[in-house]
Amino acid sequence: MNIKDSWLYFPILILSLNFIYRLINQSQITKIFPLDYTNDWASYMAQLFFLDKCGYLNSCPYWYNGILTLKSAQPGWYFFTLPLYKLTNDVLISVFISLLIIFILGFLAFYLFGRLNGFSLIKITAFFILFFGNAIAVGNFIRLGRINELYGWLNFIPFAFILLWYKDHKLDKNFFWTVPFLSIILLSHQTTAILSLVLLLGLFLIKNGKEKLKIILSGVISFLLASFWLIPYIISFFNTEAVNIILTRNLFSFDKTYILSNIAVWLVIIFLFFIFYFYWIYNNKSKKELIFFLPTLIIAVLLFFGLTFYIPILKFVYPDSHLYYFIFLLIFMLFKTDLIVFNGIIKKMIFIGLILLPIISVAVNVFYTPYFIAHGDLEKDTLYVLDEVDGRFIILTDESYPTSYTRAYYSYAAIYLSKYTSSGFYQQYISQDYFSKLKDINSYFKNDDPRILETLNILNTTSIISYDNGCNKLEKLNLEKRFKKGRVCLYINE
Repeated sequence: MNIKDSWLYFPILILSLNFIYRLINQSQITKIFPLDYTNDWASYMAQLFFLDKCGYLNSCPYWYNGILTLKSAQPGWYFFTLPLYKLTNDVLISVFISLLIIFILGFLAFYLFGRLNGFSLIKITAFFILFFGNAIAVGNFIRLGRINELYGWLNFIPFAFILLWYKDHKLDKNFFWTVPFLSIILLSHQTTAILSLVLLLGLFLIKNGKEKLKIILSGVISFLLASFWLIPYIISFFNTEAVNIILTRNLFSFDKTYILSNIAVWLVIIFLFFIFYFYWIYNNKSKKELIFFLPTLIIAVLLFFGLTFYIPILKFVYPDSHLYYFIFLLIFMLFKTDLIVFNGIIKKMIFIGLILLPIISVAVNVFYTPYFIAHGDLEKDTLYVLDEVDGRFIILTDESYPTSYTRAYYSYAAIYLSKYTSSGFYQQYISQDYFSKLKDINSYFKNDDPRILETLNILNTTSIISYDNGCNKLEKLNLEKRFKKGRVCLYINE
């Protein structure tokens, strides 16, 4: 007998209530453009706008003195959502509807493949909510808005279930259904793609002869279908600022920014090995099962000890992305393991865990995941001043404004005001040299260094917005004061 359905009622109820409440809270995004610091939404909305306004891989003038649309951003979700944007002509409504559709399609994927694996409707529902409704997923996908990665994980679900099915069956023509899903994953998010290939490697290792060739062929076809974007992206990647975005460097940081995420990494990996051990025993210590999951277990060990930071390619895979991957496989193995292999104490631990973990998950969201933040006076005044900008602008501050995220204004200005900036939101579009100049501008501003004027000129920046004491700094540079409202000022560099 597998995990009892009755054991899953509580986690389904608790996580579902939190999931639905967070969706309702985030639905304010359909009327209010997000400007606070916990915000990737603004970046993706702007790039969706760029795709519609400028076209794919065309020159687009709004950020960084001009970019090529989606050259350095995975286009999967943008292509998926563009029809919605064409239909609604409203970027806010489009992205939220897209979010809901992804979750609905995700549930359908769990339902179809869950039935194939003999899971009850309760287990299917639990699988969905444990995967999409945990604290990490709610924080990243609903609140922060990492919707392009979410779209990648949507396609990972059927891809992974197909591989898990063929782990125990001979490969036939239906195996090539992996091709469209892997192609979309490659076009949707780089970290999801890398982890998907790890699972594909596991299948490759346990198959022989012609079946190995089929796996290689499916991978090659998937790569070719995605190559129109993937090849230029790979060629240009190491010349962009993206090479310096390595979140695995913080795996052993005890800073409050990273500590909860790091604890989650360690706990999930421990649970992964714990469940795998009993899953392996239930499968009679099968060599095939061990080899299939071996690449995943090796990745887990490397991450646990912080060694992925030193490994090319893997160092760019976000810790949170690892967690989604491990959680998916952990739940699958748990639901496929008969309770007979667990002794009484272990059964009680699993039962208690299914009660405590959802409570802890919701508590993390309640206390550490901000709710949607509407515009206050500072945001309203900034938008008012932004409307007065003439030419290419930049926002400079020497203080932290959590409700007012500088990069979010760069997106808003492009979408609603057709304003250009020498900066931008998504720094992967620019070279390391360009990014270095942007950092210089911020450093010069904070240190009252007059070299800021020369660097502003190099980046074709004619308008500067700042707040509070920053306005005094701009005054000292003998720039022309153009406009001021409340705590927000606009100066001109001519």
